[in-house]
Amino acid sequence: MANYGGNSVTELSARTGDLVKVISGRGYKFADPTAVASDGARVWVANYASVTELSARTGRLVRVISGPGYKFNNSLAIASDGAHVWVANYGDGSHYSVTELSASTGRLVRVISGPGYKFNGPSGISSDGTHVWVANGGDGALPHSVTELSARTGRLVRVIRGSRYKFNGLPIAISSDSVHVWVANSYGNSVTELSARTGRLVRVIRGSR
Repeated sequence: MANYGGNSVTELSARTGDLVKVISGRGYKFADPTAVASDGARVWVANYASVTELSARTGRLVRVISGPGYKFNNSLAIASDGAHVWVANYGDGSHYSVTELSASTGRLVRVISGPGYKFNGPSGISSDGTHVWVANGGDGALPHSVTELSARTGRLVRVIRGSRYKFNGLPIAISSDSVHVWVANSYGNSVTELSARTGRLVRVIRGSR
């Protein structure tokens, strides 16, 4: 877990939930960490303007990735599929983008941005190795939406939007298992399920039980 206020990462046992360790210190360069992702070998932590890579086995620092070329700017979400690392940059209200890194080296692959992607405050990101899904939860002029990219090329596949998806409830997080895509709509108290193959709406789950 990324601890925004504590500039640390907490590791728990997946089997028992017991505390394993808390990782912190100047060397890690944690700076308002907002999200964490792991591919089983590496752990990637999204900071405000950098990414910290850790060893999943030991928690030790591997590298800190930063610099103007990466376009990290209020990076709210991060995902890894083992080959790529994807960072969603919320920006300062206008400079929205997605940064792709090599998972093996941490090197910059590309920065994806431009009006065609319809990024609007990207605040969630997920990848299954084939697709990359970006949840756009910004408060700008564009409607709330989900942008799908190709994990191989970074090219735009489609932008999913419309009232029936109920994304107007501020889509703030997203996850995919290569069959389904699940979008958490913060203000709408709902979850939208999409088909990962077609992007079509499966259902909107809402209400209390």
